[in-house]
Amino acid sequence: MISAPGDLKEVVINGRSESLVEKAIRKIPENYPSHSFIMTGHLRMLHTTRDTVGYHYYYRNDAMVEPFYPGYSGKKGRPQIKLLHKSDTLIDDLTQDPIKWVNGYTSILRRDFVLNRLEVLDKDRLKRYRFVLNGKERISDRQTDVINFFTLSDEKNAGIIFIDTATFAIARMALTKYNVKPLVGIETDKGNTLVDYHYSNSKWYLDAVKINNISHHKKLQLYRTTDFKAATFDTTNLKTIAYNDEIPNFSEDINVKIPATRANDLPSDTQLSRTSDSLFSTPDVPLILKTDKKNMGSLIYRAYVSYMLGNNIRTIFAISKLPLNFNSYQPLLSKNLSLAGSYILGLNLQFRLYKGLFSEFDTQFNMGIGGVNTREDAYYLLYELEINKRSHILSISPLFWYSEIGLSKNKVSYYAQRSWVSGLIISYDISHRLTLFGTLKYYSTFKTLNNNNFLLNPEPLTYGAGLKYRLKL
Repeated sequence: MISAPGDLKEVVINGRSESLVEKAIRKIPENYPSHSFIMTGHLRMLHTTRDTVGYHYYYRNDAMVEPFYPGYSGKKGRPQIKLLHKSDTLIDDLTQDPIKWVNGYTSILRRDFVLNRLEVLDKDRLKRYRFVLNGKERISDRQTDVINFFTLSDEKNAGIIFIDTATFAIARMALTKYNVKPLVGIETDKGNTLVDYHYSNSKWYLDAVKINNISHHKKLQLYRTTDFKAATFDTTNLKTIAYNDEIPNFSEDINVKIPATRANDLPSDTQLSRTSDSLFSTPDVPLILKTDKKNMGSLIYRAYVSYMLGNNIRTIFAISKLPLNFNSYQPLLSKNLSLAGSYILGLNLQFRLYKGLFSEFDTQFNMGIGGVNTREDAYYLLYELEINKRSHILSISPLFWYSEIGLSKNKVSYYAQRSWVSGLIISYDISHRLTLFGTLKYYSTFKTLNNNNFLLNPEPLTYGAGLKYRLKL
């Protein structure tokens, strides 16, 4: 026999590798806990921006967090995360446009591939990928099958799955994605995610998450690293995270606060940073020259962006009762009108002026329902008083200002009134973004214009209800 030197060609074994992935997906309910559990873990976030001259922004956050898992079945609620303690450092030269760094905490849960059935772990998306069985590798003293995968489309996303040979569980998964365009926010040029799971008491649990993202904004390069390492698990003393302690999606990382009530056994800032140094790579703090001559244009733009993207603007969908009723028969129109015409719908806006003080702009109408077109334009000042801040917030908001109401048909005006309005709004937070509210208002009319004696009865005390959505990108 004569040897024939040369490299072996890559062998694509679609049938075998795909069947391994399919089996791993099918066995997720068996391999991962279906019951709820709480873990604690250490987190390190790094955010930096730079250009060709040097660095302009550096943020480092060493934190201890508490994720709550409802189990991997996806049928018993949603995962939550709470901040226990943090020690952070910010260096900012204030010369560049602001970057709003969000979801550093919640990315731990969002990037759990198994929990969220992401990418190739969604059985309905398997046909979008090509799989290559690439031998075996030991991870934490367990044998795994190594499967490379990449998309068949132009996205060119790629990754590796490590499937435990004994249990067919996903022990590790890595994914690289390019040109990720979110619905809101800056596009990610390249994103790497590595997730590890560990085996304990016949089940697999999240062990570690590492995320590296590279983006650009104008002339700035943006670098973001998030590292997480699980520390403890608790499957007995379970309770969901309190509403006000939960970190919601799209929370700005630097503004997440330590809860007012906290455990006494938490590490000090120094201990927290030392633990993170032992678990994760220790970054060098870049030299950032802070200038006393602030860029006024940049500062104004920062204030504008901070206002627009903070919890300062609310959109409101409301239904309200007009402060008047129509007589059923209108001689001017030679027809009967429905009482539905005295109800109006609108999409309104609230803007924060200072702390709990808001201005509100309302435009509501009935689109001709009931037989006549009605419209109200109103302008209010209101002050929001929060009653219960530890749970779903209940608030009471006194309001006062001005309203204009008009009735017309076929571009002919029949009635108009101007009023001073006072009232009360009672609101209840359904979630961190959505609020249910009811209104009670009193109209003190000071001017009316009734053409040709349109028949109606004033009812100055009115009511309404609706939903309020907080714009917090």
